[in-house]
Amino acid sequence: MHMTKGAIALAALLALAVPSRAAESQAEIEAGFARTVLSKTEGGWTWFDIGNHGDLVHKPSGLACRQNLSDSERVVIKVLDPKEGQDFYCEYVFQQLGRFTVFATKMPAGMTQDDLFPLVQLSLREELPDPKPAPSPQAIAVTDDSLGLAVTPLTAAYQTTFQGRYFYSGVWLGVVDGWAIKVHASYITPEQARGEKLAQELFDIAVRTVKAAPQS
Repeated sequence: MHMTKGAIALAALLALAVPSRAAESQAEIEAGFARTVLSKTEGGWTWFDIGNHGDLVHKPSGLACRQNLSDSERVVIKVLDPKEGQDFYCEYVFQQLGRFTVFATKMPAGMTQDDLFPLVQLSLREELPDPKPAPSPQAIAVTDDSLGLAVTPLTAAYQTTFQGRYFYSGVWLGVVDGWAIKVHASYITPEQARGEKLAQELFDIAVRTVKAAPQS
């Protein structure tokens, strides 16, 4: 069947519209999920905005939590002090790897990264069943001249068992513009390299978003 020029043009426009509608539908899904998360989180609507791709952006610190990471389950957020909004985390669970949690906590005046780290280590040990010291993950500096960012995490790790499986539990801690950024990662021992790589990537993303955010 012979198509007129007008029909061809219309067909082309319809073909272009399909991806646009698909992208719009995906954006609506992401925004809808973000609204659901904030509605279920105490202090969610007070302390968070919805950013690009449905990211959950903590307004005081600027830290942006993505909805999910690769094959992770959807993010869970919790504001630990709903009245002040100065302490929160976002958490990701990977069924075949482990649990990864990113914290942002406003630092007390006068406290440094070195002051805080022993307290972070103690808190981690108290959470774990029979923790055994393990080699610390490599501390990779995050630098970005355009942001004026230069932070090297302090790291520590422990080995433990849970339900008959061996796990590493590591922590990465840095301070950016008065905010303590901590990644706590627990991952199965055979996936140590993958777990450490993902934790470092989460730390990198977190400190960059905090540094790039306007600080009140």
